[in-house]
Amino acid sequence: MIQSVPYNQISGYSKLFLDYVNDYDRVQEFFNGKSGDNSTWTDQIKRCRQRDYNRDELINILFKQNKSATLKKAVVKQIEKLRNPDSVVIVTGQQAGLFWGPLYTVYKALTTVKMAATIEKQYKVPVVPVFWLEVDDHDFDEVRQFTIMLPSGEVRKFEYDDGESEKSVPVNNRIITDNISPVFDEVSTFFGTSEIGRKVIRDLRKIYQPGRSLSEAFILFFRKYFPGVPLVFFNPADVEVKRMAHNFFQNAISRHDNIHEEIEKQTKELVRIQYSPQVELRPDVSHFFHVEDGERRRVDLSLIAKGINKEHSETLSVDVLLRPLLQDYLLPNIAYIGGPSEISYIAQLKGVYSLLEIPMPLIVPRWSGTIIERKALKFLKKINFDPVRIVEGNGKEILSEIIESASGKQFRGKFEKAYTQLRQRLDEIREIGKSLDISLVGMVDNSEQKMKYQLDKIEGRYQNALQAANKIAADRSARTMNTIVPGNNMQERTFSILNYLLRYGKDFPKFLAKTVSVQTDKHHILEY
Repeated sequence: MIQSVPYNQISGYSKLFLDYVNDYDRVQEFFNGKSGDNSTWTDQIKRCRQRDYNRDELINILFKQNKSATLKKAVVKQIEKLRNPDSVVIVTGQQAGLFWGPLYTVYKALTTVKMAATIEKQYKVPVVPVFWLEVDDHDFDEVRQFTIMLPSGEVRKFEYDDGESEKSVPVNNRIITDNISPVFDEVSTFFGTSEIGRKVIRDLRKIYQPGRSLSEAFILFFRKYFPGVPLVFFNPADVEVKRMAHNFFQNAISRHDNIHEEIEKQTKELVRIQYSPQVELRPDVSHFFHVEDGERRRVDLSLIAKGINKEHSETLSVDVLLRPLLQDYLLPNIAYIGGPSEISYIAQLKGVYSLLEIPMPLIVPRWSGTIIERKALKFLKKINFDPVRIVEGNGKEILSEIIESASGKQFRGKFEKAYTQLRQRLDEIREIGKSLDISLVGMVDNSEQKMKYQLDKIEGRYQNALQAANKIAADRSARTMNTIVPGNNMQERTFSILNYLLRYGKDFPKFLAKTVSVQTDKHHILEY
Protein backbone atom coordinates (compact mmCIF):
# COMPACT_ATOMS: atom_id res chain seq x y z
CA MET A 1 0.00 0.00 0.00
CA ILE A 2 1.23 3.48 -0.84
CA GLN A 3 -0.99 5.50 1.47
CA SER A 4 -4.44 5.87 3.05
CA VAL A 5 -6.21 9.16 2.39
CA PRO A 6 -9.08 10.67 4.41
CA TYR A 7 -12.28 10.84 2.36
CA ASN A 8 -12.58 14.58 2.93
CA GLN A 9 -9.40 15.11 0.89
CA ILE A 10 -11.07 13.63 -2.19
CA SER A 11 -13.80 15.43 -4.10
CA GLY A 12 -17.18 13.91 -4.92
CA TYR A 13 -18.37 12.68 -1.53
CA SER A 14 -21.55 14.00 0.07
CA LYS A 15 -21.45 16.00 3.27
CA LEU A 16 -23.60 13.38 5.00
CA PHE A 17 -21.20 10.55 4.13
CA LEU A 18 -18.18 12.57 5.25
CA ASP A 19 -19.85 13.32 8.58
CA TYR A 20 -20.87 9.68 8.95
CA VAL A 21 -17.23 8.62 8.63
CA ASN A 22 -15.51 11.51 10.42
CA ASP A 23 -18.07 13.06 12.80
CA TYR A 24 -20.73 10.45 13.56
CA ASP A 25 -22.31 12.46 16.40
CA ARG A 26 -23.66 14.91 13.81
CA VAL A 27 -25.67 12.19 12.05
CA GLN A 28 -26.36 9.67 14.84
CA GLU A 29 -30.11 10.43 14.94
CA PHE A 30 -30.47 8.92 11.45
CA PHE A 31 -28.76 5.59 12.16
CA ASN A 32 -28.79 2.75 14.65
CA GLY A 33 -25.34 3.07 16.13
CA LYS A 34 -21.71 3.54 15.25
CA SER A 35 -20.11 0.46 13.75
CA GLY A 36 -16.85 1.15 15.56
CA ASP A 37 -18.40 0.65 19.03
CA ASN A 38 -18.33 -2.78 20.65
CA SER A 39 -21.59 -2.23 22.54
CA THR A 40 -23.36 -1.37 19.29
CA TRP A 41 -22.47 -4.73 17.74
CA THR A 42 -23.48 -6.58 20.90
CA ASP A 43 -26.86 -4.82 21.00
CA GLN A 44 -27.50 -5.48 17.31
CA ILE A 45 -26.72 -9.19 17.65
CA LYS A 46 -29.10 -9.35 20.60
CA ARG A 47 -31.91 -7.62 18.66
CA CYS A 48 -31.65 -10.12 15.80
CA ARG A 49 -31.62 -13.09 18.16
CA GLN A 50 -34.89 -11.91 19.71
CA ARG A 51 -36.69 -12.00 16.37
CA ASP A 52 -37.99 -15.09 14.59
CA TYR A 53 -36.82 -15.90 11.06
CA ASN A 54 -37.93 -18.72 8.79
CA ARG A 55 -34.47 -20.29 8.84
CA ASP A 56 -35.35 -23.71 7.41
CA GLU A 57 -36.99 -22.26 4.33
CA LEU A 58 -34.22 -19.67 4.00
CA ILE A 59 -31.56 -22.41 4.07
CA ASN A 60 -33.36 -24.44 1.40
CA ILE A 61 -33.61 -21.38 -0.84
CA LEU A 62 -29.95 -20.50 -0.37
CA PHE A 63 -28.79 -24.01 -1.26
CA LYS A 64 -30.93 -23.91 -4.40
CA GLN A 65 -29.73 -20.47 -5.41
CA ASN A 66 -26.06 -21.22 -4.72
CA LYS A 67 -25.99 -24.56 -6.51
CA SER A 68 -23.02 -24.84 -8.82
CA ALA A 69 -20.53 -27.39 -10.02
CA THR A 70 -17.89 -25.14 -8.48
CA LEU A 71 -19.69 -24.70 -5.15
CA LYS A 72 -17.06 -25.00 -2.44
CA LYS A 73 -17.43 -26.65 0.92
CA ALA A 74 -16.75 -23.27 2.51
CA VAL A 75 -19.96 -21.86 1.00
CA VAL A 76 -21.96 -24.90 2.15
CA LYS A 77 -20.54 -24.37 5.62
CA GLN A 78 -21.66 -20.74 5.61
CA ILE A 79 -25.24 -21.65 4.72
CA GLU A 80 -25.32 -24.44 7.32
CA LYS A 81 -24.44 -21.89 10.01
CA LEU A 82 -27.96 -20.49 9.68
CA ARG A 83 -29.38 -23.61 11.36
CA ASN A 84 -28.00 -22.16 14.58
CA PRO A 85 -30.76 -19.89 15.96
CA ASP A 86 -28.06 -17.53 17.28
CA SER A 87 -26.50 -17.04 13.84
CA VAL A 88 -26.69 -13.70 12.02
CA VAL A 89 -25.70 -12.34 8.63
CA ILE A 90 -23.87 -9.33 7.23
CA VAL A 91 -25.26 -8.17 3.90
CA THR A 92 -24.22 -6.16 0.91
CA GLY A 93 -25.99 -5.83 -2.42
CA GLN A 94 -25.74 -4.53 -5.96
CA GLN A 95 -27.19 -4.90 -9.43
CA ALA A 96 -25.95 -7.94 -11.34
CA GLY A 97 -23.75 -5.92 -13.67
CA LEU A 98 -22.13 -7.42 -16.75
CA PHE A 99 -18.68 -8.73 -15.70
CA TRP A 100 -19.52 -7.47 -12.20
CA GLY A 101 -19.94 -3.83 -13.16
CA PRO A 102 -17.67 -1.20 -11.55
CA LEU A 103 -14.84 -2.31 -9.26
CA TYR A 104 -16.66 -1.14 -6.16
CA THR A 105 -19.07 -4.09 -6.54
CA VAL A 106 -16.17 -6.47 -5.94
CA TYR A 107 -14.97 -4.30 -3.06
CA LYS A 108 -18.41 -4.50 -1.41
CA ALA A 109 -18.47 -8.28 -1.70
CA LEU A 110 -14.96 -8.75 -0.29
CA THR A 111 -15.55 -6.25 2.53
CA THR A 112 -18.63 -8.23 3.54
CA VAL A 113 -16.73 -11.52 3.72
CA LYS A 114 -13.88 -9.96 5.72
CA MET A 115 -16.29 -8.17 8.08
CA ALA A 116 -18.32 -11.33 8.71
CA ALA A 117 -15.16 -13.25 9.65
CA THR A 118 -13.98 -10.40 11.89
CA ILE A 119 -17.27 -10.08 13.80
CA GLU A 120 -17.62 -13.86 14.13
CA LYS A 121 -14.18 -14.11 15.72
CA GLN A 122 -14.58 -11.06 17.95
CA TYR A 123 -18.09 -11.75 19.27
CA LYS A 124 -18.13 -15.56 19.15
CA VAL A 125 -21.29 -15.69 17.05
CA PRO A 126 -21.83 -17.45 13.67
CA VAL A 127 -21.87 -14.76 10.95
CA VAL A 128 -22.73 -15.44 7.30
CA PRO A 129 -21.66 -13.02 4.49
CA VAL A 130 -24.57 -12.52 2.08
CA PHE A 131 -24.71 -10.75 -1.29
CA TRP A 132 -28.23 -9.50 -2.11
CA LEU A 133 -28.68 -9.61 -5.90
CA GLU A 134 -30.67 -6.54 -6.89
CA VAL A 135 -32.22 -8.28 -9.88
CA ASP A 136 -35.80 -7.13 -9.38
CA ASP A 137 -34.55 -3.83 -10.79
CA HIS A 138 -35.42 -3.10 -14.42
CA ASP A 139 -32.78 -0.46 -15.24
CA PHE A 140 -30.89 -2.37 -17.93
CA ASP A 141 -28.44 0.47 -18.55
CA GLU A 142 -27.14 -0.06 -15.02
CA VAL A 143 -26.02 -3.59 -15.83
CA ARG A 144 -25.25 -3.82 -19.55
CA GLN A 145 -22.31 -1.39 -19.67
CA PHE A 146 -18.70 -1.86 -18.63
CA THR A 147 -15.59 0.28 -19.00
CA ILE A 148 -12.00 -0.76 -19.64
CA MET A 149 -8.84 0.96 -20.86
CA LEU A 150 -7.60 -0.18 -24.25
CA PRO A 151 -3.90 -0.94 -24.85
CA SER A 152 -3.72 2.43 -26.63
CA GLY A 153 -4.61 4.22 -23.39
CA GLU A 154 -8.14 5.14 -24.47
CA VAL A 155 -10.85 4.63 -21.86
CA ARG A 156 -13.69 2.85 -23.67
CA LYS A 157 -17.23 2.04 -22.57
CA PHE A 158 -18.73 -1.13 -24.06
CA GLU A 159 -22.42 -2.06 -24.18
CA TYR A 160 -24.38 -5.25 -24.56
CA ASP A 161 -27.80 -4.97 -26.22
CA ASP A 162 -29.96 -8.07 -25.84
CA GLY A 163 -32.51 -6.78 -28.33
CA GLU A 164 -34.98 -5.68 -25.65
CA SER A 165 -33.03 -2.84 -24.09
CA GLU A 166 -36.00 -0.47 -24.24
CA LYS A 167 -38.29 -2.77 -22.26
CA SER A 168 -38.64 -2.54 -18.47
CA VAL A 169 -37.86 -6.21 -17.94
CA PRO A 170 -36.54 -7.17 -14.48
CA VAL A 171 -32.86 -8.07 -14.77
CA ASN A 172 -33.63 -11.47 -13.24
CA ASN A 173 -35.77 -12.25 -16.30
CA ARG A 174 -33.21 -11.16 -18.85
CA ILE A 175 -31.71 -14.14 -20.65
CA ILE A 176 -28.37 -13.75 -22.41
CA THR A 177 -28.82 -13.75 -26.18
CA ASP A 178 -26.49 -14.32 -29.14
CA ASN A 179 -25.97 -10.55 -29.11
CA ILE A 180 -23.33 -11.09 -26.42
CA SER A 181 -20.98 -12.56 -29.03
CA PRO A 182 -20.18 -9.21 -30.76
CA VAL A 183 -19.19 -7.80 -27.36
CA PHE A 184 -16.58 -10.53 -26.92
CA ASP A 185 -15.48 -10.11 -30.53
CA GLU A 186 -14.91 -6.39 -30.04
CA VAL A 187 -12.96 -6.89 -26.82
CA SER A 188 -10.90 -9.58 -28.57
CA THR A 189 -9.75 -7.11 -31.22
CA PHE A 190 -7.88 -5.26 -28.47
CA PHE A 191 -6.85 -8.04 -26.08
CA GLY A 192 -6.97 -11.22 -28.17
CA THR A 193 -3.27 -11.08 -29.05
CA SER A 194 -2.12 -11.90 -25.50
CA GLU A 195 -2.35 -15.36 -23.97
CA ILE A 196 -3.94 -13.99 -20.79
CA GLY A 197 -6.50 -11.96 -22.74
CA ARG A 198 -7.49 -14.91 -24.93
CA LYS A 199 -7.94 -17.20 -21.93
CA VAL A 200 -10.09 -14.70 -20.03
CA ILE A 201 -12.30 -14.14 -23.07
CA ARG A 202 -12.68 -17.91 -23.57
CA ASP A 203 -13.67 -18.36 -19.93
CA LEU A 204 -16.17 -15.51 -20.07
CA ARG A 205 -17.81 -16.87 -23.21
CA LYS A 206 -18.50 -20.08 -21.24
CA ILE A 207 -19.95 -18.13 -18.30
CA TYR A 208 -22.06 -15.70 -20.36
CA GLN A 209 -23.60 -18.33 -22.60
CA PRO A 210 -26.75 -17.53 -24.58
CA GLY A 211 -29.72 -19.03 -22.76
CA ARG A 212 -28.32 -18.34 -19.29
CA SER A 213 -29.71 -15.56 -17.12
CA LEU A 214 -27.61 -12.52 -16.28
CA SER A 215 -28.09 -13.20 -12.57
CA GLU A 216 -26.78 -16.77 -12.86
CA ALA A 217 -23.79 -15.59 -14.92
CA PHE A 218 -23.07 -12.97 -12.25
CA ILE A 219 -22.74 -15.70 -9.60
CA LEU A 220 -20.68 -17.98 -11.86
CA PHE A 221 -18.30 -15.11 -12.62
CA PHE A 222 -17.57 -14.65 -8.93
CA ARG A 223 -17.15 -18.37 -8.31
CA LYS A 224 -14.72 -18.56 -11.23
CA TYR A 225 -12.43 -15.74 -10.19
CA PHE A 226 -12.86 -15.82 -6.41
CA PRO A 227 -13.11 -19.59 -5.79
CA GLY A 228 -11.82 -19.38 -2.24
CA VAL A 229 -14.16 -16.60 -1.10
CA PRO A 230 -17.18 -18.07 0.79
CA LEU A 231 -19.79 -15.52 -0.24
CA VAL A 232 -23.47 -16.59 -0.16
CA PHE A 233 -25.70 -15.14 -2.88
CA PHE A 234 -29.36 -14.32 -2.29
CA ASN A 235 -31.82 -13.71 -5.13
CA PRO A 236 -34.97 -11.88 -3.91
CA ALA A 237 -36.68 -12.35 -7.29
CA ASP A 238 -37.14 -16.05 -6.57
CA VAL A 239 -40.85 -16.96 -6.33
CA GLU A 240 -40.19 -18.82 -3.06
CA VAL A 241 -38.65 -15.67 -1.61
CA LYS A 242 -41.70 -13.64 -2.68
CA ARG A 243 -43.90 -16.11 -0.81
CA MET A 244 -41.72 -15.75 2.28
CA ALA A 245 -42.13 -11.99 1.99
CA HIS A 246 -45.95 -12.06 1.68
CA ASN A 247 -46.56 -10.72 5.20
CA PHE A 248 -44.01 -7.96 4.62
CA PHE A 249 -45.73 -6.89 1.40
CA GLN A 250 -49.15 -7.05 3.02
CA ASN A 251 -48.08 -5.01 6.05
CA ALA A 252 -46.10 -2.44 4.06
CA ILE A 253 -48.86 -1.94 1.50
CA SER A 254 -51.51 -1.50 4.17
CA ARG A 255 -49.33 1.13 5.84
CA HIS A 256 -48.09 2.76 2.67
CA ASP A 257 -49.18 6.28 3.67
CA ASN A 258 -47.53 5.93 7.09
CA ILE A 259 -44.31 4.73 5.46
CA HIS A 260 -44.30 7.70 3.13
CA GLU A 261 -44.90 10.07 6.06
CA GLU A 262 -41.95 8.60 7.99
CA ILE A 263 -39.61 8.92 5.01
CA GLU A 264 -40.82 12.46 4.38
CA LYS A 265 -40.29 13.40 8.03
CA GLN A 266 -36.75 12.03 8.05
CA THR A 267 -35.97 13.67 4.72
CA LYS A 268 -37.17 17.09 5.92
CA GLU A 269 -34.97 16.76 8.99
CA LEU A 270 -31.96 15.99 6.80
CA VAL A 271 -32.68 19.08 4.72
CA ARG A 272 -33.18 21.20 7.85
CA ILE A 273 -29.64 20.51 9.01
CA GLN A 274 -28.34 21.09 5.47
CA TYR A 275 -27.87 17.58 4.12
CA SER A 276 -29.00 16.79 0.59
CA PRO A 277 -31.33 13.75 0.51
CA GLN A 278 -30.06 10.98 -1.75
CA VAL A 279 -33.53 9.98 -2.97
CA GLU A 280 -36.10 12.63 -3.86
CA LEU A 281 -39.60 11.76 -2.70
CA ARG A 282 -42.60 11.73 -5.03
CA PRO A 283 -45.89 11.77 -3.12
CA ASP A 284 -47.85 10.73 -6.20
CA VAL A 285 -46.19 7.32 -6.64
CA SER A 286 -46.04 4.11 -4.64
CA HIS A 287 -42.97 2.28 -3.38
CA PHE A 288 -44.03 -0.99 -5.05
CA PHE A 289 -43.69 -2.58 -8.47
CA HIS A 290 -45.29 -5.59 -10.09
CA VAL A 291 -44.61 -7.53 -13.27
CA GLU A 292 -47.28 -7.23 -15.94
CA ASP A 293 -46.91 -8.66 -19.48
CA GLY A 294 -43.27 -9.39 -18.70
CA GLU A 295 -42.41 -5.80 -17.77
CA ARG A 296 -41.92 -4.22 -14.37
CA ARG A 297 -44.41 -1.45 -13.64
CA ARG A 298 -45.00 0.69 -10.60
CA VAL A 299 -48.13 -0.24 -8.65
CA ASP A 300 -50.75 2.48 -8.94
CA LEU A 301 -51.61 4.18 -5.66
CA SER A 302 -55.31 3.59 -6.30
CA LEU A 303 -54.70 -0.16 -6.09
CA ILE A 304 -52.70 -0.02 -2.87
CA ALA A 305 -55.80 0.21 -0.65
CA LYS A 306 -57.18 -3.05 -2.06
CA GLY A 307 -54.40 -5.08 -0.46
CA ILE A 308 -52.83 -8.22 -1.90
CA ASN A 309 -53.13 -11.97 -1.84
CA LYS A 310 -50.32 -14.51 -2.03
CA GLU A 311 -50.56 -14.76 -5.81
CA HIS A 312 -49.97 -11.02 -6.10
CA SER A 313 -46.92 -11.33 -3.84
CA GLU A 314 -45.17 -13.47 -6.44
CA THR A 315 -45.01 -10.54 -8.88
CA LEU A 316 -44.24 -7.77 -6.37
CA SER A 317 -41.00 -5.94 -5.70
CA VAL A 318 -40.04 -2.72 -3.92
CA ASP A 319 -38.22 0.46 -4.84
CA VAL A 320 -34.77 1.51 -3.64
CA LEU A 321 -36.11 2.95 -0.38
CA LEU A 322 -37.94 -0.16 0.77
CA ARG A 323 -35.36 -2.66 -0.47
CA PRO A 324 -33.34 -2.49 2.79
CA LEU A 325 -36.54 -3.10 4.79
CA LEU A 326 -37.41 -6.21 2.77
CA GLN A 327 -33.83 -7.45 3.13
CA ASP A 328 -33.88 -7.05 6.91
CA TYR A 329 -37.34 -8.58 7.23
CA LEU A 330 -36.12 -11.79 5.58
CA LEU A 331 -32.57 -12.03 6.95
CA PRO A 332 -31.17 -11.84 10.52
CA ASN A 333 -28.97 -8.98 9.40
CA ILE A 334 -26.75 -7.12 11.85
CA ALA A 335 -24.92 -4.88 9.37
CA TYR A 336 -25.11 -3.64 5.80
CA ILE A 337 -21.92 -2.92 3.85
CA GLY A 338 -22.75 0.07 1.68
CA GLY A 339 -21.25 2.70 -0.57
CA PRO A 340 -21.48 6.47 0.06
CA SER A 341 -24.79 6.87 -1.82
CA GLU A 342 -26.41 3.95 -0.02
CA ILE A 343 -25.40 5.29 3.37
CA SER A 344 -27.00 8.59 2.41
CA TYR A 345 -30.37 7.13 1.41
CA ILE A 346 -30.50 4.73 4.36
CA ALA A 347 -30.39 7.88 6.50
CA GLN A 348 -33.96 8.52 5.26
CA LEU A 349 -35.31 5.22 6.62
CA LYS A 350 -34.89 4.97 10.39
CA GLY A 351 -38.51 5.90 11.05
CA VAL A 352 -39.77 3.20 8.66
CA TYR A 353 -37.73 0.52 10.47
CA SER A 354 -39.45 1.53 13.71
CA LEU A 355 -42.88 1.66 12.08
CA LEU A 356 -42.58 -1.87 10.64
CA GLU A 357 -40.82 -3.19 13.76
CA ILE A 358 -37.81 -4.47 11.84
CA PRO A 359 -34.34 -4.18 13.44
CA MET A 360 -32.34 -1.55 11.60
CA PRO A 361 -28.83 -2.88 10.88
CA LEU A 362 -25.57 -1.10 11.50
CA ILE A 363 -24.24 0.60 8.39
CA VAL A 364 -20.60 0.01 7.52
CA PRO A 365 -18.83 1.78 4.62
CA ARG A 366 -17.40 -0.56 2.01
CA TRP A 367 -13.65 -0.72 1.47
CA SER A 368 -12.48 1.90 -1.03
CA GLY A 369 -9.28 2.02 -3.04
CA THR A 370 -7.33 3.18 -6.09
CA ILE A 371 -4.86 0.85 -7.78
CA ILE A 372 -1.62 2.26 -9.18
CA GLU A 373 -0.16 -0.16 -11.69
CA ARG A 374 3.62 -0.65 -11.64
CA LYS A 375 4.26 1.01 -15.00
CA ALA A 376 2.36 4.12 -13.95
CA LEU A 377 4.08 4.19 -10.57
CA LYS A 378 7.51 3.82 -12.17
CA PHE A 379 6.76 6.75 -14.49
CA LEU A 380 5.56 8.93 -11.61
CA LYS A 381 8.62 8.09 -9.51
CA LYS A 382 10.88 8.96 -12.43
CA ILE A 383 9.42 12.46 -12.64
CA ASN A 384 9.17 12.70 -8.83
CA PHE A 385 5.38 13.11 -8.81
CA ASP A 386 3.30 11.93 -5.85
CA PRO A 387 0.49 9.59 -7.08
CA VAL A 388 -1.65 10.58 -4.09
CA ARG A 389 -1.99 14.05 -5.61
CA ILE A 390 -3.64 12.53 -8.69
CA VAL A 391 -6.33 10.87 -6.58
CA GLU A 392 -6.92 14.03 -4.58
CA GLY A 393 -6.50 16.73 -7.20
CA ASN A 394 -8.16 18.49 -10.10
CA GLY A 395 -7.69 16.34 -13.19
CA LYS A 396 -6.82 18.99 -15.79
CA GLU A 397 -4.45 20.92 -13.55
CA ILE A 398 -2.73 17.74 -12.40
CA LEU A 399 -2.30 16.55 -15.99
CA SER A 400 -0.61 19.82 -16.93
CA GLU A 401 1.78 19.49 -14.01
CA ILE A 402 2.63 15.90 -14.93
CA ILE A 403 3.35 16.85 -18.55
CA GLU A 404 5.63 19.65 -17.40
CA SER A 405 7.45 17.35 -15.02
CA ALA A 406 7.81 14.66 -17.70
CA SER A 407 9.10 17.12 -20.31
CA GLY A 408 11.48 18.87 -17.97
CA LYS A 409 10.01 22.28 -18.85
CA GLN A 410 8.46 24.07 -15.89
CA PHE A 411 6.68 27.32 -16.66
CA ARG A 412 3.47 27.37 -14.59
CA GLY A 413 5.25 28.81 -11.59
CA LYS A 414 6.80 31.51 -13.73
CA PHE A 415 3.42 32.81 -14.87
CA GLU A 416 2.17 32.84 -11.28
CA LYS A 417 5.29 34.72 -10.23
CA ALA A 418 4.85 37.22 -13.07
CA TYR A 419 1.25 37.91 -12.01
CA THR A 420 2.25 38.33 -8.37
CA GLN A 421 4.93 40.84 -9.32
CA LEU A 422 2.52 42.66 -11.64
CA ARG A 423 -0.06 42.94 -8.87
CA GLN A 424 2.53 44.32 -6.44
CA ARG A 425 3.53 47.06 -8.90
CA LEU A 426 -0.12 47.87 -9.61
CA ASP A 427 -0.85 48.12 -5.87
CA GLU A 428 1.89 50.77 -5.62
CA ILE A 429 0.28 52.69 -8.49
CA ARG A 430 -3.15 52.40 -6.79
CA GLU A 431 -1.77 54.03 -3.64
CA ILE A 432 -0.50 56.95 -5.66
CA GLY A 433 -3.84 57.20 -7.48
CA LYS A 434 -5.79 57.40 -4.20
CA SER A 435 -3.94 60.56 -3.24
CA LEU A 436 -4.49 62.20 -6.64
CA ASP A 437 -7.85 61.11 -8.08
CA ILE A 438 -9.89 58.12 -6.77
CA SER A 439 -11.19 57.42 -10.28
CA LEU A 440 -7.64 56.41 -11.25
CA VAL A 441 -7.97 53.36 -9.00
CA GLY A 442 -10.83 52.02 -11.09
CA MET A 443 -8.75 52.49 -14.23
CA VAL A 444 -5.93 50.46 -12.67
CA ASP A 445 -8.39 47.71 -11.64
CA ASN A 446 -9.73 47.42 -15.19
CA SER A 447 -6.22 47.32 -16.61
CA GLU A 448 -5.26 44.57 -14.17
CA GLN A 449 -8.14 42.37 -15.31
CA LYS A 450 -7.12 42.81 -18.95
CA MET A 451 -3.48 42.04 -18.18
CA LYS A 452 -4.46 38.93 -16.22
CA TYR A 453 -6.63 37.80 -19.12
CA GLN A 454 -3.73 38.20 -21.54
CA LEU A 455 -1.33 36.37 -19.21
CA ASP A 456 -3.78 33.45 -18.92
CA LYS A 457 -4.15 33.41 -22.69
CA ILE A 458 -0.39 33.32 -23.19
CA GLU A 459 -0.03 30.56 -20.59
CA GLY A 460 -2.63 28.50 -22.44
CA ARG A 461 -0.68 28.91 -25.70
CA TYR A 462 2.48 27.83 -23.90
CA GLN A 463 0.68 24.75 -22.57
CA ASN A 464 -0.60 23.78 -26.03
CA ALA A 465 2.84 24.32 -27.52
CA LEU A 466 4.43 22.21 -24.79
CA GLN A 467 2.05 19.32 -25.43
CA ALA A 468 2.64 19.51 -29.17
CA ALA A 469 6.42 19.68 -28.77
CA ASN A 470 6.47 16.90 -26.20
CA LYS A 471 3.88 14.51 -27.57
CA ILE A 472 5.53 11.47 -26.00
CA ALA A 473 5.50 13.09 -22.56
CA ALA A 474 1.90 14.26 -23.06
CA ASP A 475 0.69 10.82 -24.20
CA ARG A 476 2.47 9.04 -21.35
CA SER A 477 1.08 11.53 -18.83
CA ALA A 478 -2.49 11.18 -20.16
CA ARG A 479 -2.21 7.40 -20.12
CA THR A 480 -0.99 7.45 -16.52
CA MET A 481 -3.87 9.69 -15.52
CA ASN A 482 -6.36 7.38 -17.25
CA THR A 483 -5.14 4.35 -15.32
CA ILE A 484 -5.62 6.15 -12.01
CA VAL A 485 -8.58 8.51 -12.54
CA PRO A 486 -10.15 7.42 -15.86
CA GLY A 487 -11.96 10.33 -17.44
CA ASN A 488 -11.19 12.33 -14.27
CA ASN A 489 -13.50 9.98 -12.35
CA MET A 490 -12.75 7.66 -9.48
CA GLN A 491 -11.26 4.42 -10.72
CA GLU A 492 -13.50 2.20 -8.56
CA ARG A 493 -16.63 3.82 -10.00
CA THR A 494 -15.45 3.54 -13.61
CA PHE A 495 -13.39 0.47 -14.44
CA SER A 496 -14.73 -3.07 -14.46
CA ILE A 497 -12.59 -5.78 -12.92
CA LEU A 498 -12.39 -7.04 -16.51
CA ASN A 499 -9.96 -4.18 -17.13
CA TYR A 500 -7.42 -5.98 -14.96
CA LEU A 501 -8.37 -9.58 -15.71
CA LEU A 502 -7.53 -9.02 -19.38
CA ARG A 503 -4.05 -7.83 -18.40
CA TYR A 504 -3.17 -9.93 -15.35
CA GLY A 505 -5.54 -12.91 -15.34
CA LYS A 506 -6.37 -14.70 -12.09
CA ASP A 507 -3.50 -13.09 -10.18
CA PHE A 508 -5.48 -9.87 -9.93
CA PRO A 509 -8.55 -11.25 -8.07
CA LYS A 510 -6.14 -13.08 -5.75
CA PHE A 511 -4.52 -9.71 -5.02
CA LEU A 512 -7.90 -8.11 -4.28
CA ALA A 513 -9.06 -10.98 -2.07
CA LYS A 514 -5.91 -10.57 -0.02
CA THR A 515 -5.86 -6.76 0.02
CA VAL A 516 -9.44 -5.62 0.70
CA SER A 517 -9.92 -5.25 4.45
CA VAL A 518 -12.28 -4.00 7.15
CA GLN A 519 -10.33 -0.74 7.37
CA THR A 520 -13.05 1.31 5.71
CA ASP A 521 -12.71 4.77 7.28
CA LYS A 522 -10.28 5.97 4.59
CA HIS A 523 -9.54 5.59 0.88
CA HIS A 524 -6.55 3.34 0.16
CA ILE A 525 -4.01 3.85 -2.61
CA LEU A 526 -2.30 0.62 -3.61
CA GLU A 527 0.52 -0.54 -5.84
CA TYR A 528 -0.09 -3.52 -8.11
